[in-house]
Order: sequence, then structure tokens, then C-alpha cells
Amino acid sequence: MKKNLVQAFSILFILFAIPMATFSIESDAIKHGFRGIKWGADIAELEGLIPDSPPSKYDIFNNKKSDLEFSSEEIRYLLRQLSGKVFMKKSDVLGIKNVNLKGIYYIFWAGKFYYVSIDFEHKYFKDILEIYENRYGKFEDLGESEFFGKQIDDVEIRLLTFPDKYLCSIIYTYLPILNIKKKTVDNYNKEREKKKNDF
Repeated sequence: MKKNLVQAFSILFILFAIPMATFSIESDAIKHGFRGIKWGADIAELEGLIPDSPPSKYDIFNNKKSDLEFSSEEIRYLLRQLSGKVFMKKSDVLGIKNVNLKGIYYIFWAGKFYYVSIDFEHKYFKDILEIYENRYGKFEDLGESEFFGKQIDDVEIRLLTFPDKYLCSIIYTYLPILNIKKKTVDNYNKEREKKKNDF
């Protein structure tokens, strides 16, 4: 009987300890970078990156389309470009477990790596959320339809769905650089307002 109890407790320990160990390893890894690129890495020191290219030959920055005429891919491209300089990695495997990805984008501000955007089809949203909660623990529901988030030290991870319900994204943000970016943009906007008022 005692032997059976010891075996039962051993099995329970293994069942709980392995996921906890995996969670700890995954969380620790994401604190330092993403897929081999350290947060804050200088773009000049990295190899194997190629610039993000528009999803169509149409010039969407100098367009005459209304917002409703943009495809989901064009909208995502525009949003990425507004975040900073955007690159992809030639060597990236476009998959997470059994989920095929549409793209993984590495975004830099002032030459420093601070942001990752991963696009996937809406039909995989629940699968991705389950995979990520197994990796990092429970995600907080941010109060909107299919919009979840979690912060691990200086890294924020968000899973979100776009209104067209076609594409979804996983967003990783390195907060120290995001905060510097926000301050820089705020100061720039204040200076612009001041110059307007000087006339």
C-alpha cells in the first residue's frame, strides 16, 4: 500500500513538474529575445534579415482607396510599417506546432530590435491561445473579443483578432524600447505644436 502511494505521488510529481519546468524555460528564454535575436540587438550586427515587402504591387502609402477597400494583408503591412523598420528572417520555419503561420516579422526602432508580429489565420486562434497558455501560463482577457495579453518581465505578449476575422496576430513587445519610442514621439509632437504656436 505504502509502495503504491509513493508511486502515485511520483507520477503526480512528474505530471506537474515537467509542465512547470517547460513553462520556466520558455518564460526565461522570451525575457532575453526571440528566435535567436536578443531584445535591443542592433540591426547593423545581424545577418539573414530581408526587408518586409508589400502584399501587392499597388502603392498603398500613396493610395486613392478608401479604408474599406484594403485587403487584410495590406492593412497588416501598413500597421507593421508604422511600428518601425520591418524585416523577415530567411531561415524562419513558418509554424508553431501544428499551426501554419502567414509570416513572422522582426521590427526595429532606432536600429534596435523591440517588436515581433506573427500573423496566422483566424481558424487557428483557439489552438494558438492553448499553445501559448501551456507555454507561459494563463493569459489575461483584455476585455475585447479575442484579445488576450500577458507580461513576462520586460516583454509583453498579446494575441489578437482583427475585425475581418481573417488574420490574427501574436505580438511580442520589448517594453524598455517601446517606452523610449513613446517619449521620443511625444517630445517630437510637443515640439511641432510649439513651432505651430510660434507663428
